[in-house]
Amino acid sequence: MTRDQIFTIPNLISLIRLLLVFPCSYYLLHEQYLLLSIVIAIAIASDFFDGILARKLKQISEFGKMLDPVADKVLVGTTAILLVVKQLMPFWLAAIIVGRDVAILIGGLLYAKRFKFVIPSNIVGKLTANVLAITLISYIFQIEALQKIFSYLAVVFIALSSVSYLIRLYLHFKGKKEVK
Repeated sequence: MTRDQIFTIPNLISLIRLLLVFPCSYYLLHEQYLLLSIVIAIAIASDFFDGILARKLKQISEFGKMLDPVADKVLVGTTAILLVVKQLMPFWLAAIIVGRDVAILIGGLLYAKRFKFVIPSNIVGKLTANVLAITLISYIFQIEALQKIFSYLAVVFIALSSVSYLIRLYLHFKGKKEVK
């Protein structure tokens, strides 16, 4: 991997999103919801734009394919854990969210190390990320109507994305290079 493949605009945006874990955590713990809202908006926008820029600028890299989901999973997992600590989210839901993300991170990193290939995100993974974002926002701001709906939607999408990920992993392992 060359320096040019690491220091790209999309990768820097993903890195910034990873670093947003710190202000997000601080503002959540200290109940500074206006500042937290701004950080969340920046994180969501950065997740949207890094992928678009990677494609437009032709700066898609294996490093970026790893960094982007790691940034998402660290931000989502940290937020879910803090919501449980603050007793704003049920433990069972945070355990499902964090458990799936840890499994995908570890499995994906081991697979990437062994086979030099990162299973890219697909539409199911992107939809899951959006459902999880709305779920977390509903718990941060205590929007009970959304909590009820999105808690169950989150579980359904986590199951769907996990199955989709396992199928794509299996297909790649069996020699199908086009993994969608």
